[in-house]
Amino acid sequence: MKQALTILSALSFLAIAGQAFGQVTPGEGTLSAKVVLVARDLSLRPVPKRAFSIRSSSVNSSKLDVTSSLSGDLIATLPAGEYVIASDAPVEFEGTSFMWSVPFRIVQGSTVALELSNDNALQTAKPVSQAGSMDETDLYKRFNGSVFKVISESGHGSGFLVELAPGATALQARFAILSSLKGVKVVAGDTTMSGIRQGLAALLDGILALMALMFVSTALMVSVLFSAIVTERRGELGLLKAIGARRSQVIGMMVTEAVLATGVGGLVGVVLGVLMMRLFERSLVYYLEKVGVPFIWVDTPRTIAFAVGAIVLASVIGALGVLYPAWRASRRDAYDLVRSEG
Repeated sequence: MKQALTILSALSFLAIAGQAFGQVTPGEGTLSAKVVLVARDLSLRPVPKRAFSIRSSSVNSSKLDVTSSLSGDLIATLPAGEYVIASDAPVEFEGTSFMWSVPFRIVQGSTVALELSNDNALQTAKPVSQAGSMDETDLYKRFNGSVFKVISESGHGSGFLVELAPGATALQARFAILSSLKGVKVVAGDTTMSGIRQGLAALLDGILALMALMFVSTALMVSVLFSAIVTERRGELGLLKAIGARRSQVIGMMVTEAVLATGVGGLVGVVLGVLMMRLFERSLVYYLEKVGVPFIWVDTPRTIAFAVGAIVLASVIGALGVLYPAWRASRRDAYDLVRSEG
């Protein structure tokens, strides 16, 4: 009897010591799984942030939801028994869809090592044409959260966009990325977008200032040009005033000539602009689309509206530029105009 009590006390001490040192509870074991895929170049690609469910083989058992870490690890403490671990959604990798449903057994007080890889996955090949017929939204929905091998002309990916999970902060994502990957730079989206907005705003302000300066200089050039025209046509204007032409008629005649001349000039500029756009489309735009950079053209109704606006604006500038020399010529007497002609 005394020996039995001694053995029972020793077993109790060992159980308490095991719990004190963080070992598993009696009757439980640990699952240590690794989710990894083998690429065509035989390199190992961990599958991060994928949802899996663990179910007991018994009927009407509840499931345990687990998620793989950034390195593809899965760790769970389970009671002893028979289980099945299954992926909740397929993983797309190198044109193939991978799904897992792997049975395993938990033994009391032990750790079960399990590898989820190409060998024990249900694989489904995806046709190449299927991805080619999808738009950007469908591709994002299909490949969101999948594992990719990115290849570019330099042999590696140059930049990636990371979508944060609900509740995650940019600081947490920055720390996780920098702690897992070496030699990368993390740029928050707010900083990038703010820099882009500031750059575009400065560019737009510069364009508007340049356009205003161009309009003013064009009006001054039209004014100087029609001043020279009035000087050459002094005799004609003097004869018109001599036969009874009013000041408003003289001004109207010169403004009409200026509007027609600048309007035709605006129309010629629009035609040349359209030709340059077509040349631009067959050179730089073709190259951008070939390398996968979309170029969005303005639709036809807006293009026509911009063209009409440019012609009208050219006519208005011509009318404003000729007002002063026409006003000066209309104030002079017919005798002075005819005499200065000689």
